[in-house]
Amino acid sequence: MQDIFDITEKEIQELTDSDLRTLIGLLCEAELERNNLPVTAAKWGGNQRAADGGLDVYVDLENPTETIGEIPRWKTGIQVKQEKMPKSKIEKEMGLDGTPKPILTELARNKGAYLIACGRDTNSDKMLKERLKAMRDSCESIPEKDDLHLDFFDSNRIATWTRKHPSLVLWVKGKLGTNSSGWQPYDNWSECPNGVDGEFIIDDSSKIYDDRSKDTDGLSAEDGLNRIRILLHEERSCIRLAGLSGVGKTRFAQALYDERIGQNPLPKSIACYTDIAHSPSPTPRDMALQLIVLNKGAILIVDNCPPDLHDELSKVCTRAESKISLLTIEYDIRDDKPERTDVFRMEPSSNDLIEKLISSRFKDINNLEARRIAEFSEGNARIAIALAETFEKGDAILTLENNELFKRLFHQRNAEDDSFMRAAEVLSLVYSFNGDDESLGSSDSELDKLAKLVGISSIDLYRHVNTLLKRGLAQKRSKWRAVLPHAIANRLAKQALENIPGPFIKNIFDKDESGRLLKSYTRRLGYLHDSEVAQEIVRGWLQPDGWLGDVSKLNKLGITLLTNIAPVAQEDTLEAIERAVNDPDGDKFASRDNHHYVELTSLLHKLAYEPNLFKRCCRILLKFAAKEDPKENYHSIRRLISSLFRIYRSGTCANQNQRIELLTECVEQNYPFNWIAAHLLEKMLERHQFSLGHVIDFGARTRGYGHQPKTVEDEINWYIQTLEFAQRIILDSGPCSESFKVAIANHFRQLWDIPTLQEALENFSIQINETKFWKEGWCAIRQTLHFDNEYFDKKSLERLINLEQKLAPTDIYEQAQVYAFTPAWDLVGVDDFHEDRIAKINEYAEELGQKIIQDDHIFQMLLPDLVTQAGNIYVFGIGLAKGSNDPAKTWDQILTAFKEAPEAKRNVTIFSVFLDGMYKRDKDWYKLTLDDSIKNKLLAPYFPLIQCSCNIDDLAVARLFKSLELNEAQIWQYRYLAHGKRSCKINNDSLAKLLSIISEKEKGSTTALHILYMRFHSEDEFPISESLLKFGQNLALSLTQKETKHTDKHDLKAVIKRSFAAAPEKARELCGIIRKDLENKISSWYDYESFLHSLLEVQLHIVLDEILLKCEHGVTALSWRYSINKNPILRAPLESIVKWCEIDPENRYPLIAEITPFCIKNNSGEIISTPKLASVLLDKADNYPEILKHMEKAIYPSGWSGKLSGVLGQRIPLLESLQQHEQKSIREWSANVLERLLLNIENEKDYEAKRDRGRHESFE
Repeated sequence: MQDIFDITEKEIQELTDSDLRTLIGLLCEAELERNNLPVTAAKWGGNQRAADGGLDVYVDLENPTETIGEIPRWKTGIQVKQEKMPKSKIEKEMGLDGTPKPILTELARNKGAYLIACGRDTNSDKMLKERLKAMRDSCESIPEKDDLHLDFFDSNRIATWTRKHPSLVLWVKGKLGTNSSGWQPYDNWSECPNGVDGEFIIDDSSKIYDDRSKDTDGLSAEDGLNRIRILLHEERSCIRLAGLSGVGKTRFAQALYDERIGQNPLPKSIACYTDIAHSPSPTPRDMALQLIVLNKGAILIVDNCPPDLHDELSKVCTRAESKISLLTIEYDIRDDKPERTDVFRMEPSSNDLIEKLISSRFKDINNLEARRIAEFSEGNARIAIALAETFEKGDAILTLENNELFKRLFHQRNAEDDSFMRAAEVLSLVYSFNGDDESLGSSDSELDKLAKLVGISSIDLYRHVNTLLKRGLAQKRSKWRAVLPHAIANRLAKQALENIPGPFIKNIFDKDESGRLLKSYTRRLGYLHDSEVAQEIVRGWLQPDGWLGDVSKLNKLGITLLTNIAPVAQEDTLEAIERAVNDPDGDKFASRDNHHYVELTSLLHKLAYEPNLFKRCCRILLKFAAKEDPKENYHSIRRLISSLFRIYRSGTCANQNQRIELLTECVEQNYPFNWIAAHLLEKMLERHQFSLGHVIDFGARTRGYGHQPKTVEDEINWYIQTLEFAQRIILDSGPCSESFKVAIANHFRQLWDIPTLQEALENFSIQINETKFWKEGWCAIRQTLHFDNEYFDKKSLERLINLEQKLAPTDIYEQAQVYAFTPAWDLVGVDDFHEDRIAKINEYAEELGQKIIQDDHIFQMLLPDLVTQAGNIYVFGIGLAKGSNDPAKTWDQILTAFKEAPEAKRNVTIFSVFLDGMYKRDKDWYKLTLDDSIKNKLLAPYFPLIQCSCNIDDLAVARLFKSLELNEAQIWQYRYLAHGKRSCKINNDSLAKLLSIISEKEKGSTTALHILYMRFHSEDEFPISESLLKFGQNLALSLTQKETKHTDKHDLKAVIKRSFAAAPEKARELCGIIRKDLENKISSWYDYESFLHSLLEVQLHIVLDEILLKCEHGVTALSWRYSINKNPILRAPLESIVKWCEIDPENRYPLIAEITPFCIKNNSGEIISTPKLASVLLDKADNYPEILKHMEKAIYPSGWSGKLSGVLGQRIPLLESLQQHEQKSIREWSANVLERLLLNIENEKDYEAKRDRGRHESFE
């Protein structure tokens, strides 16, 4: 299938004179726009055949500039002809009686350009040369003729130019009437009877819900329109509009452009709409990418857009270079949580609105009848309209029962057909099905399987599917079909379960080897929670001996089925999960080691919506969270469970008391449950950012945002009760006491902003501070005063000032708590300084240290914090050292406190700081203490850190040698030598010996490598010696494959380049080790990427000799085709490569061709040119034809991101340029390769389109 963005010279030839002239003008505009130049510089118009000597298109820029795409000069004239232009016509076009036209002289004077664009010519190279000669001859008499650039564009070149601008390809195809892409401009997308002029009916009860808004009452339809318009007016905005099938989403999207409603309607000129069901070509993603390439602004509206496609589109449309806004529409958001996206949900319309809609469209239906139809439709406009269309004037609508109305809707003025009803029922048993006629009769045919359930032929079922489509009771996307809206499908599915024997259904779905139909069936079951038959089926599956009863043994398909059916029997589902948690292997099950932890924890989160299941679900979620790394943010279970404790949009109907009860359970348990409790408390105190974190849809169950305050008073009471609970925990002085105090301090500013909460917050703060100075609380109050004082009324401000005074530190101990153990940056806004704040905070902290060391009682009180906390301890510790009258006693006191501190909380910073402070006071004590620290059982494990934080001299080096000998410290601690140029202070020979010992320790090589890298990095300031270079060589030789995987590649490359630059024999030895490992398959070439990459730059010939010539896998090892620009062969001097090849040119040039990329990229990842080495190799191809075979292979990447067709398409211009090569063999080769490449691109596009349709055009 031909791609819509492809265009041929034949299509250019079919354009009219006027259209060709306009195309050339638009192409010039596009080139100017792409280069951020004014498009007004391109002018065109008038009669192409006019004999006035003018130009058809003229580019007239104000300032000289470089070539602009196909526009060669800042002043360029283009004559456009839709006729053949041989030499005679060119001479006539460019001159009058042998004299060049004045415009040519003017262009030459301005060093401009003159082009002829001929839509009917298709020139060979010879013909092109003849036409260019005729153009030059016509300008011979112009004095500045050499300054005039001349060129001739035939239909092929115009087509090539047009291909660079996809929107103009669409324009051309539109002019020729060949555009059938599935994309539409602003139009009647929703197929309203009155077209785009039809009224969009709304009322105050119509609701649009913004998932990021705190307002859970929703927006009116008009406010929703205005809100979405504001967002879509901004480039790179992404909107997701969701709602049940039939609630009017497409009509709503159409109304965004209607100036009769609301404010700031969207511009119709940049609307670009498609429906996935129409199989658009190009795909939405490709359309977005093309628009970005063209630097064009547009609003993309993609209807029936599945979650994965939306995710792809949002990634594309939010790129920095994008000018696109995106609106996607879908009836089912399920479990996706779109990133970079504002999600809006349309609720079913009110009965009043549906009544108004029916009355406006159907004049023969009175208000009472319209009301009856509205009540039956339950807010679904599509059902209401379809039902209304079945009535004629005089029909007794009001006397019909719901069952009769359903039959009328279903049969629609047709005779009742039992076979048709049974077909619809069985088709509704699944969420969607493959309705492609090509699969009929095969063992994989889903229609065949479903037909057997109701005893009809697959042909008859296929016919009934088409009838459902015609009656608007089903929809199709590519090969997929689904009975819709859900209200109809669910009703039919319930009837099917009642009318078809259960064993029949089980037998059919048990044989579904792919599992697709089974997943679709269980998904439909998930919507039938009010069906007794469905409940019986699901509960049977969830029994201990049932199909899905042992959750711990379920595979991916089983977990999907479990998730699908959970809405039908929520408690049974939870019981099944609880059994798995309580099994002997339950600890592993309830952890991230469980491959299905994301799906299971998400399911538990949904089940926790029910108040009676809340605690049970949370207890299991807590078990998952307890085994999670505290810093884990990817699919964080801690975050998932925390969302259930928010005041708004929590996703649970559990009330506050239930949440506090569970929080109490966490507090009473050991770490990490009590640590998680602080995070849950933080969520309960939040006031802002209540975006909907998780999907509220759960089968057909009615779900809201969860329990939340209904009044302002309720909201205040929530926070008061939370504070009262926290106060009880804090006053108990348990493990959570300090973390709870920090949590409340973190939210103090937000909470004080509520005037009616200030009294409760004030009382809380005073009571907490009475038991122990509340450092975090006082800091929070000071910051609130500093940052927010202008927003408070007089009463609130005075109250806050008074509270600050009550909580302020009253003695030097409390001041130390603030200034010693809080980072200086966090104290900005707390201090009283106005200039040079950080410096003055540090100065004050040091002064505090000097004062406190004079008061042994206060110092003893601070010791537990000194050896476990950090904050601003460095400057405070310096003060302690300066003020100590007995350093030895102070040191012993710190050491004793360190010994008594829990090992997991110990922090040795105070030792380093105290020593640093003592260095200038008493060097003898300083040296003696450091010497003793090496052997001290408590400090020896931390000695490298302590020493590296102090002065580095010969004695320090001796201590480090001794520390290594004692082997008490973990080897990674010696990495501190790499920081702050510490290694530069060590004698080169001593450093080489030190690093040698470090490298011999277990896992020491990477530490030694990093230190050496940083030492080399400072070579300009601190020269290096031969001993360090030799160590670098030996280190590289000794690094094992296993260790290299844990080695910083940047460090390794830098060390190898510097160490082996002047050591060819050592380089040969290293290559020998690599070659041996590759040949014996001990390692892969990827393991030695950094080695070879660096060696190629400094020892090119040796690497080529030892690896490329001698190693069986040498070509693979040196190709680097997965990352074109990183190929080190491109960085080697050309003359050096040629010199190596000339030793044995017949064999070596082809070998080099095998490892040379055909193209290179710019920083944006775009293919821009052929590397110089490739050009040199092509020049040699006449003598060594094997080169061309390797060059063609290099055109095709071994790995890529995005679509392969697009990646390959970037190579086209390079091959086209080679058709101008001076060697005939290269011209012929490039033409043949280009032909094969274009064919491969076409085949790839067909494959990609088929793949994307299968992926994006399904209902599930």
